[in-house]
Amino acid sequence: MSAIITTILNYIKAITQYTDNFQAYTVGSLGGQGLWEPGLNSVAVEDVTGNKMAAPGRTLNTDSCVFVNQAFSNNQWAQIVIKKGLANCIGVALRCNNGQYYAAYASSTAVYVGRVMASTWVDLDHASTTINDNDVLYMSVIGTTLKILVNGSPISTLGNVSGEITDANISSGAIGISAWYDNNTTSNRGEDFSGGSL
Repeated sequence: MSAIITTILNYIKAITQYTDNFQAYTVGSLGGQGLWEPGLNSVAVEDVTGNKMAAPGRTLNTDSCVFVNQAFSNNQWAQIVIKKGLANCIGVALRCNNGQYYAAYASSTAVYVGRVMASTWVDLDHASTTINDNDVLYMSVIGTTLKILVNGSPISTLGNVSGEITDANISSGAIGISAWYDNNTTSNRGEDFSGGSL
């Protein structure tokens, strides 16, 4: 009997995975295209020499989030490939619902982890680190433990030695993309998003 239950649980996890390379979308707001829904402010689709990527919206000094309109377990993960720009942040979001979510996003020189509730960013931790083209930013949440990795490894000065941070304020929601826009220069962008239930 336990083998049947394990098989069913593995099937449910498999159908609650999501990947997106953004190529099917038009330039503009990502929310409302495909399975993406606006969560807070605007995450954009930008075309860079024929390659479409997710990017921060163009409202100064705002956090933004879009989420995948699909059911996920409360334990979840997401990752995105960073395309380095000169400013601004792009990353992933977990447990997105009603404008609140956990976020991990990267500038070219740092990674920030926080929660957004009532449109307000609460910093959970941040660390200076060099972000390069094609780095993979990953975040998971299991129970009250967030884990943040870059290219599969923790950042030594972010969270504990395993890259873990504890917070119990948001308990459910969907996976998504988070962003911060504060400078009218070439933004960090993201491509090859993936995520799902754990």
